[in-house]
Amino acid sequence: PFDLTLSAIEDGDELIFYLVYNRDVLESRVAADFLDHYERLLDALAGSPERSVASLCSLAPAVAERMLVEWNQTRVETPPGDTVLGRIAQALARRPDAIVAEEARAPDASTTAITQLSARQLDQRSAAAARSLREAGVGAETPVALLAHRDLEFWVVMLGILRAGGAYLPVDPGLPAERVAQVLEEAGAALVVTRPAHRALLSDVEQRLDAALEPRALMVDALWRPSRPDAPLPAAI
Repeated sequence: PFDLTLSAIEDGDELIFYLVYNRDVLESRVAADFLDHYERLLDALAGSPERSVASLCSLAPAVAERMLVEWNQTRVETPPGDTVLGRIAQALARRPDAIVAEEARAPDASTTAITQLSARQLDQRSAAAARSLREAGVGAETPVALLAHRDLEFWVVMLGILRAGGAYLPVDPGLPAERVAQVLEEAGAALVVTRPAHRALLSDVEQRLDAALEPRALMVDALWRPSRPDAPLPAAI
């Protein structure tokens, strides 16, 4: 049996509806609201039979005002020139020695190694990654695929891609090669940041790509050594 069942029985020129619901799962208020919405939808259909169901509203005017207008007041006033990367930079600068992330790894069954990343390290390493990506040709809105597991370096590179002005595209290395190729083609990603462990997957992916797309692979470790470590980065976005 279903937790809620609505049945209709024809009685002459009328339709009689019966609603049966599981009180262990649903409150009476929920069942009453369901009937109210359904009744309003039927009234709207009878009044405008030419309209599609998707274009009609089953909410009471007061409820619609609350849900669609009052609860949807998401506008936030921000200072001129305020940006996401600007806010991240401010947060990192406020507490440079604060630990912003940590990762636990188990080299063997009896040992757990904890790797920590401070705000200063995140700022410095993501800036280095951004400069390396700029040297690799990344510019405004350039899609950059990040083919790697989500460890600490993953988040550093992600921030580096944004600081370089690029568009970050996460790609799970656990996906089949066909799906990875599809993701790269749809995004038009000509640069893939990855690790040596995923070379075989990337090679398989390249064989399935359209000939017009020839993505270049850039290893994560190479990002920490830009040839121009003091090169300016683009303005925050």
